[in-house]
Amino acid sequence: MKRGPSVFFGLVLIVAAVWVTQAGPASAATCTGGEITGTGSVVVPSGATCTLSGVAINGNITVQPSATLNLVNSVVQGTLTAQNAEDVNVSGSFLRGMSITGARAGDDNVFSLCGNTVAGPVTISSVPSPAGVTFGAPASCAVNTVCGPFSARYNSAALTINGNTVTGAGTVVYNSNLQAFQGNTFGGLVTATGNSPTNGGLNTPNSAEARSVTCSEPSGSSSSPTFL
Repeated sequence: MKRGPSVFFGLVLIVAAVWVTQAGPASAATCTGGEITGTGSVVVPSGATCTLSGVAINGNITVQPSATLNLVNSVVQGTLTAQNAEDVNVSGSFLRGMSITGARAGDDNVFSLCGNTVAGPVTISSVPSPAGVTFGAPASCAVNTVCGPFSARYNSAALTINGNTVTGAGTVVYNSNLQAFQGNTFGGLVTATGNSPTNGGLNTPNSAEARSVTCSEPSGSSSSPTFL
């Protein structure tokens, strides 16, 4: 009986299946309180509060609806994504990108983003009132450095964008409670239209100095996860 080829291909398929299983992506870690369970990218589950200081995360952070993230002096080798979150407070940290969309309905949410270095795009969109969003404000919130474009669109939250350095373009449009948009320096064009009560103050577009800025992670930091 000539079964050699069939047996051979069957073994190949079994080996391939085992390899795919072993090479598949690991489940995301979760953060509740001050502890992370697992490694790699981190998820803050809906309704939970994650408070971390001085950690390095080798992946993304996802803040699920109604969850809260407090992140201080940390390194994130991926993007922070928050959708319909309760509160997001990030300060003194390095990230590869940031996207905040919406907020938990009906709450006085706080989104405080101060003194961070973001080596990628930043987007803040559709955050409703009565929330408050602060992205740099020299008197009370350290300014941010962004290596990429910055966009704030369709927010009705009280929005302050003040004193930051952005290597790319700035797009601040159709925000119905723009409290301040001034003192920022951009490497590209600035578009500010359809906002109230102000379209912004004095910002600096097309700055060669801003374009020359680099966003590197803090010296001595490690991309290996270090969890509290």
